Amino acid sequence: MLIFTGEGAQLVEDVLVSVRTTETVKAPVVHIDPVVTPVDESGRVLDRNSQFTAVSLRNDDSEQMSVRLVYIIWTEPEGDQRQQADQVVPVGDLIVVPPQETTLVPVTGEARTAMAGAAGRFPTSIKAYLSR
Repeated sequence: MLIFTGEGAQLVEDVLVSVRTTETVKAPVVHIDPVVTPVDESGRVLDRNSQFTAVSLRNDDSEQMSVRLVYIIWTEPEGDQRQQADQVVPVGDLIVVPPQETTLVPVTGEARTAMAGAAGRFPTSIKAYLSR
């Protein structure tokens, strides 16, 4: 994900990225994305725009997966402007989810503060991405 800041950032539409270097990483192949579900303190499922206290991460794959979570606050563009990520806040650290299991990740610190200001007021997302 690329985030543009500064004057004119909201005008960005098409971006061409060149890869200059790569690093080979040995990691298990994951065939199924993790299932990300926001929940409240009693485990009740909430939508991504609510104020949730934890995130349930379910690994339906047969391989262990290592993921990171981010809470994203999106812009609300006017007219034909494109939506952009306004703020991307990490939720926790590296999370290892064993195969066929679910892990509960509490939302604390900066992520909880960002959510308190955005939930129900701006479009938001909670995303998991594979990491190491």
